[in-house]
Amino acid sequence: MHETTNVNQTPGSESSDNMESEKFFSPKGYPISYFWCFCLAYCFAWFLLPLFVQSNLRPDSIEQMFVGKEWVLSSTKHPSLTAWILEVSLILTGRAEWATYLVSQLAVFSILWCLWTLGKEYLPHRLAFLAVLAECNYRYMNIGSTYISTIVFRFSPFGLFQYYSFIGR
Repeated sequence: MHETTNVNQTPGSESSDNMESEKFFSPKGYPISYFWCFCLAYCFAWFLLPLFVQSNLRPDSIEQMFVGKEWVLSSTKHPSLTAWILEVSLILTGRAEWATYLVSQLAVFSILWCLWTLGKEYLPHRLAFLAVLAECNYRYMNIGSTYISTIVFRFSPFGLFQYYSFIGR
């Protein structure tokens, strides 16, 4: 097989199509591209899975919906921030049940992003990506993220705090 060249292309220059594909799959950008593809696919899968498998919401999610609807300032059982975030998402989506799964996956995504961003500062990109993969094995990052809970939302602000503390050093 022989290689065909574009007559308008000067020797040594590459077409924009080749440059885009090499940029996406280059060894230097390999973990970065895989991180974004993995996180989007991971969060999207855990967002869709409960919609098809679970017939109703989990009791914790329903409890958070009722607490958030009343805008309770404090309770002895759970902090109110999770309920407030859920209530805002329910208002924005017209009280759709899938909003509980979406908010939870946004929290998971923020945790993974913080872990990956901080990991890149101390580790090679590939090891930072492996740290993200290892974190996904934690119960509240996979099956535990199918319902909105204070545990998932405890990690998200903590990760963001760690990230912004690192940026401000």
